[in-house]
Amino acid sequence: MWTAHTKVDSGKVVLSDDQLSKLQDRNKLLDILENQGQQIVVVGDTSSGKSTTINFLLGYPFNFVAQGIGTRRPCVMTLTPDATQEEVVFKTRFQKNDFVHEENYTTLADVAALVKSVNDPRVHPEWFDCLSFDQDAKWRTADRNMRPEDAFDETPVYVQMCHKDIDTPMRLVDVPGLSRGNRLTTQIALSFIKPDNAVILVIGKDHPNNGGFPHLAAAMRECSRTLLIQNFANTKISDNQVTENYNIIYEKMQGSRDIALYCIDYGLPYEPGLPLWQEGYDQMDWHKMVKEQGLHKVRKAMVQHTEMRAQQLQERFKDSKVFCDAIVPGLDLVRKKLNEFQFHDLDGHISRLQKELQKQIQKRRAELHRAQHRVKQLQFPPEWDSMLASFAASIRKYLDATYAATDMYENGFTAPSSREEDSILWTSEEEAKRVSKSAMDSCDGKDDDGLSWFAPDVDKHIVKLLTEYCGFESDARIACLRSWQRLVDEFTGMLAFAPMPCVPASLHDMAKMRVGSGQSGQLNFTEETVRLVVSLGEHGGKQRGLVRPLLEQLERRMRLLVERDFRSAVATLEGRCARELDKFYSLVGQEDPEEEADEP
Repeated sequence: MWTAHTKVDSGKVVLSDDQLSKLQDRNKLLDILENQGQQIVVVGDTSSGKSTTINFLLGYPFNFVAQGIGTRRPCVMTLTPDATQEEVVFKTRFQKNDFVHEENYTTLADVAALVKSVNDPRVHPEWFDCLSFDQDAKWRTADRNMRPEDAFDETPVYVQMCHKDIDTPMRLVDVPGLSRGNRLTTQIALSFIKPDNAVILVIGKDHPNNGGFPHLAAAMRECSRTLLIQNFANTKISDNQVTENYNIIYEKMQGSRDIALYCIDYGLPYEPGLPLWQEGYDQMDWHKMVKEQGLHKVRKAMVQHTEMRAQQLQERFKDSKVFCDAIVPGLDLVRKKLNEFQFHDLDGHISRLQKELQKQIQKRRAELHRAQHRVKQLQFPPEWDSMLASFAASIRKYLDATYAATDMYENGFTAPSSREEDSILWTSEEEAKRVSKSAMDSCDGKDDDGLSWFAPDVDKHIVKLLTEYCGFESDARIACLRSWQRLVDEFTGMLAFAPMPCVPASLHDMAKMRVGSGQSGQLNFTEETVRLVVSLGEHGGKQRGLVRPLLEQLERRMRLLVERDFRSAVATLEGRCARELDKFYSLVGQEDPEEEADEP
């Protein structure tokens, strides 16, 4: 927590390792729970200087504006000390519906491009709940009067800046600029203005009653801390507007305690060639300073700049007596109050966040359990349970692929004579040859029934080698899964003996180029390798290569094995579960399918 032992020096806070660790843990929990919990929210009308204020509060030219688009969703910005980062790293995250983006950047330009993308309703209308669109990209909206340029959304984009020279973690939520004519900006701001939060209201050149503040005043009264910052103070004090602004806000806040208006005028931003810009008075080129002098120097320079501007305000308007306990020049007290807020009851806040996280986890588990139970009821109605249990007991051994075919008919059971031939589980080769004559037109008059991989003699020699040196179970009488696995092993062995041509360098390079492409960038090395190998030896439609015919033979023989095992399973069920089958047919409202098939 914030104590008397915590040192403050020119805006820099010296923390113990324990304080630093707890504050980072708190910020991580806040990110997980999104807008729940104790956090700092910055609100203000459009063009009030809210972005510049955030820059100076963070001590880094950190904030960015989606140029030409505007801020249309909250941006959660976090400063995180990281002793391992010699260079600034921006960790970004955005999740909306099924879209998830998490990426680290090293330049602010890349972060700005991301922020611009997620704030653009014309390019990504699916990320704005107030908009929808049809397949032809023609606009449809929940509100017929809603235009894309008026769209806003409350799902935040997260930007975390990590560097070894960051001395104090800080987490600010920048919400879209308020507009009296747009209810969405007010709704988004209200979703973050909660009793445990601190709210910073940035006031620009407009009168407070002409913007969005009146709609937020009631909620702001309930916040644990409210800070008011008057931007463009030189102009507003000269116009005698500052005192009036304070009185209006104080009235709307109904005399809330500790209300003070902190006045600042940052000066013109640096822009090469700008004739009105004055060195030593207006803002410096902060981005250039970061590159040349580092993060620590720019933070110190930005703090000194606000101190200098506060002294200039005090000196210029000392005769007006505008400054008092309620109207204060500069941001020093704002920074101090924000740090006090961050560390106030930090242990208690972490504990509350952890409990809330556990509640949400339990809630999700309960929802998942109910969904699973419902799916089970839909798939397996209760009246079917006993029947399915009987089926399972009868065919348990059949489904166990480790049993040999000769063990299937034990305890003296014999299948009905009309089905006896079909129910016997033959070995793979014998059954395949027998079934192929009636089940498939693949013989084409060949002696080997069209089931050879290469030729009967070649196949036999390869199987002999596989059996002798590779542990291939060529003579075992097995069924179901294990026999299917054996067929795949046999195919692998045949593939190993297939004469493969060399892979041309051009095909190899093309395959490497395709890796990582495809839909959503999911094309991987294995997929490209399989495609390349299958196409080896192919030349248009004239030559089919070596691998594809083997794959077709694998499919043909696998179908024969599945047909064999299915017939055997049916025979087993009919022999052992006749009554259960009759009950099943009655439940589903169907007569014996064979009787129906026999009817003319």
